[in-house]
Amino acid sequence: MKIPPRSDARRQLLARGLAVSLLPGLGLTAARAGTPLLIWPIDPIIPAGQQAAALWLENQGGARATLQVRIFDWRQDGGEDRYEPQQGVLPSPPIATIAPGGRQLVRLIATRPATPGVEQPYRVFIDELPTPEQAEADQRAGASVKLQLRYAVPLFIYGAGALPPLSRTRDGLGGPDRDALQPALSWDSMQQDGKPVLVLDNSGAAHARVTAVEWSSPDGRSQVINPGLLGYVLAGARMRFPIAQAIPPKAALRVQINGRPADIRRAAG
Repeated sequence: MKIPPRSDARRQLLARGLAVSLLPGLGLTAARAGTPLLIWPIDPIIPAGQQAAALWLENQGGARATLQVRIFDWRQDGGEDRYEPQQGVLPSPPIATIAPGGRQLVRLIATRPATPGVEQPYRVFIDELPTPEQAEADQRAGASVKLQLRYAVPLFIYGAGALPPLSRTRDGLGGPDRDALQPALSWDSMQQDGKPVLVLDNSGAAHARVTAVEWSSPDGRSQVINPGLLGYVLAGARMRFPIAQAIPPKAALRVQINGRPADIRRAAG
């Protein structure tokens, strides 16, 4: 089987050390240092008319790693991510053991077509499971830590008549402006528990992957809020992101949305 190239650094992720995302509701309190794991692509999709996407996992550590892959329905409510078990998209295989330096293809398979004309969001969680020796040691110590690494990858599925956002044209999957689903962001700022928060509303029909966030004011001041990934705002959702400093009242906000620079308007007060 031909293994796709990994030369595009934007589309792969090397997860080292502690887990970067914990899923609420599973009784987990922490995560221990784990195997260096390369994951690509970091933004898989299943376009309309297709039934599966490929996700590659590469073990860059010095020991065998056993990984569990699960897929959850993803929604955003009350400014927070929410996840629910589902059976509409399944991983194959759901558990794999990868030798040092080895690679594993995981197929993300849609068991039924997506709703026509819409983008449906899911989250793929990849857990490194403890070895029998580690599990025994945890049991003896009475530890509640059961995972060594967890990483979350977004997955979007498109129904008939729905084309992915324009940033996906690098894959040959995006459509022209008049056809592709697009996000539509507006922003505001507020105080929550005495701390500044950036609020992003997405009234569009597609997700927004928000990166490179900065503000500039009429007096020439500017401030980078987050040079990397701030987070995702799903279609029709509102999200709140804690920020280090309050944004001035007359400032303009500039971001990258799905890899494209954009000035977004401030919501009417």
